[in-house]
Amino acid sequence: MVARVTDFGLAKIMNIAEPYKESSSFVTKGTIGYVAPEYGSGSPISMDGVIYSYGVLLLEMFTERRPTASFMNGMTSLVDFVKTAYPDNLLEILDANATYNGYTQDMTQLVIYPVFRLGLACCKESPRERMKRIMKSRN
Repeated sequence: MVARVTDFGLAKIMNIAEPYKESSSFVTKGTIGYVAPEYGSGSPISMDGVIYSYGVLLLEMFTERRPTASFMNGMTSLVDFVKTAYPDNLLEILDANATYNGYTQDMTQLVIYPVFRLGLACCKESPRERMKRIMKSRN
């Protein structure tokens, strides 16, 4: 059995003038915390935005914290919260259900750090920088 994550972060387009007619007056909508920052300034929907949303989803799954949770020590987003913990304090923010007594330092280095690195790479502020470093390290 293989789990698949689908239909996340794909912002919806809504015509604000006439919802049922074609027009150039569109608004990009999405769930706060998952929507890429560039959508707030009117950038068109792109794969870069989907990559951002995927990164937020990864961080959410491994921290068990919502992207806009108010208990994150004054941080404004889950992305900022994880940035402050990476790499030295990751185990402190890791979902308690994802850990067990048998974790070794090797397992942490091989599994936990790469997942958080990927999530943060997907969530770079600039769409042009998202995933670039990860892709280069794979080549």
